[in-house]
Amino acid sequence: MYKIPVKIESALQVSVIVTGLTAMIVQLVFLRTFLGLLYGNELVIGVILCNWMLLTGIGAKLGATIKKPENTLIPIHLLTGLLPAMLVFGVLLLKSSFFPPGVLPSFTESLLLTFFAMAPFCVLSGAMFTLLSVTLSQHCLRNKTSQVYGTEALGSIFGSLLFTLLFIRIFSIPEILILVTSANLSVAILLTISFGKRKNTGHFILVGLLLWILFHLVFDWYGYARSTNFKGQQILTDKETAYGNLVVTKTGDQVNIFENGISGISSGEDISHEESVHYALLQLSDPEQVLVISGQVHGLYKEIKKYGNLCIDFVEVNPTLLDITDKYFEIPTDSNLHVHAIDPVTYLRKTNKKYDAILLNIPPPTSVQLNRFYTTEFFALLKARLSPNGVISLKPGGNSNYAGKEILDFYGVLLSTIKQVFSQVLIIPGETNYLLASDMPLSYKIAKRVSTLDLDNRYVNQYYLDDKLLEEKGIHLMDQIKKSNQLNTNFKPVAFYGQIRYWLSWYGSDLKWVAGVFVLIFGGFMLVMKFPGKAVFAAGFTATSIEIMAMITFQVMFGFLYEALAFLLAAFMAGLAAGTFLAEKYARKIPHHYFIVNQVCIGISAMLIPLLILFKPETWMPAICLGLIYLIPAISGLITGAQFSMANFIAVGTTGSRASNVYGADLAGSAGGAIITAVLLIPLAGFLHTGIILAALNLIVAIWSWFSGNKTR
Repeated sequence: MYKIPVKIESALQVSVIVTGLTAMIVQLVFLRTFLGLLYGNELVIGVILCNWMLLTGIGAKLGATIKKPENTLIPIHLLTGLLPAMLVFGVLLLKSSFFPPGVLPSFTESLLLTFFAMAPFCVLSGAMFTLLSVTLSQHCLRNKTSQVYGTEALGSIFGSLLFTLLFIRIFSIPEILILVTSANLSVAILLTISFGKRKNTGHFILVGLLLWILFHLVFDWYGYARSTNFKGQQILTDKETAYGNLVVTKTGDQVNIFENGISGISSGEDISHEESVHYALLQLSDPEQVLVISGQVHGLYKEIKKYGNLCIDFVEVNPTLLDITDKYFEIPTDSNLHVHAIDPVTYLRKTNKKYDAILLNIPPPTSVQLNRFYTTEFFALLKARLSPNGVISLKPGGNSNYAGKEILDFYGVLLSTIKQVFSQVLIIPGETNYLLASDMPLSYKIAKRVSTLDLDNRYVNQYYLDDKLLEEKGIHLMDQIKKSNQLNTNFKPVAFYGQIRYWLSWYGSDLKWVAGVFVLIFGGFMLVMKFPGKAVFAAGFTATSIEIMAMITFQVMFGFLYEALAFLLAAFMAGLAAGTFLAEKYARKIPHHYFIVNQVCIGISAMLIPLLILFKPETWMPAICLGLIYLIPAISGLITGAQFSMANFIAVGTTGSRASNVYGADLAGSAGGAIITAVLLIPLAGFLHTGIILAALNLIVAIWSWFSGNKTR
């Protein structure tokens, strides 16, 4: 039997690992780039991931048409190393050219922008999988597709952990992309030597790499492209953090802080600071303890101090944002002001303090992560930290000038949710609506109280506010809101669903039509697939759905920690690699009915997280709960990887066609799971029913596979 030279096999294995590592790092770079340019909710994230996987699947299919795969590995490594920086540069320029600052692309524009921007890299990355599978299989004289799949998963693990725990903390985005380029060009040189190509080829690649690095050192292409997205503003700081991108700009005398492209904190926001503080504190006779969650420390502190020497706790999850706020706005030095860099939910669970007022400056629930601050569970936690006559204040979005159906429906869900916890709720209308909740009577007599206390306010005072008109507008708005039978909870985020509908309504779109189109597209994919592609599609769909449920569960229970999400992804990939290698070893000995049983196991695994939630894990030891949240994606990855290996063995055709068909089905299913589960199943059905739907899907596919598999044998 032909013995593969060790140096070629080793070079190909390195190529597979670097391909997986590159794909993961570039995916994370694209995600961060697009989240800073587009409306950063799960619908957009789902669109990005959906496009990524579909394009990669298309690339895998195209890779099967290449006649001499060995000759294309080196050029593709060169292109996948060089393209990401060019594409990121192009995306930033494209956004500034077609969408001025403050103008967000519509859903359709976001879909097209992400699709065409990622297409060159994703197609090449997908083709690389098929080409490596064929090349390695030809040299070894046996099918190595499963091994390539598992090894690529290992590369993805390294890429995820390197990016999150090291690269993003030390390097800028351009520097990270230089490292990606260096890795791919180094592999190209390694393959050149291993395949016995002309030595000059390796020299040319090395010189090209040095010139590319020199270009990055001489020309700040990223800084230039970023500046075009903030026209008319001077960029003072542009920093990647564990929680996203932070940009500080200056326009005249005004300093602005943008989080992931969304304007957050600005100087000169006196009216916002006054409204955030005084609407709530004016309801109290003698406040002593105040908790502020997020916002600009200096401006809010200045307004709270008008009520005397109060004790103030300020909570912000992102420590880098606090450092930047201190640098540009100067956090006051006061023994009664305590600043905490911690997740708000975690802080509320740990503290024993009782507050007279809790002021939330949290954005509306435009993402599942933000939704956790608008749930029955969170409001109950707030009430547990309030004094008997305490009050909470929040800004749920919307204004009194226009209240469309979508925003009124959202308010209906929000009011029903709050009234489960607090007996009194008041909406104070304005350019930005504020909502107050308490168990004591609340009043619209804002201007009268300001006058009585003789507060030196510029906007919230008797000259700008008319209490009677304010009450009339507030009551009119409350009358427009219909009572909802739905409650917003951690694991059924219907308020998030309402915000998505509200966002789409800006552009005349309807979420039902958007969701319907995706269901039809992926339902059509699944129907036309043959055995065993349909089973692999269902497995990919389910595995991605489980990963999404695990991430949301972690967010709800432990807060949004980017590093932890990387570990969740790594846990899934580790299971995927282990399952792939294990099943690949015994695939030839596995009877057809094991494939069916494994499909049923995939369906059962979809119920693990919903069952975990039913047993109220927040009452357990945190370490046990955390371990289970990591373990479940690993189990899902294990059986999904095994299903891929068995499907690859069962499938018919050439190595290239089998690799591309099975891999394409896996990616198509994952693409469907990424968008349908996050923005449709979980918000509408909740975790338990989502798990049941996924289990039923896999059971149906298992039954179909039993009959289809028997026919093809």
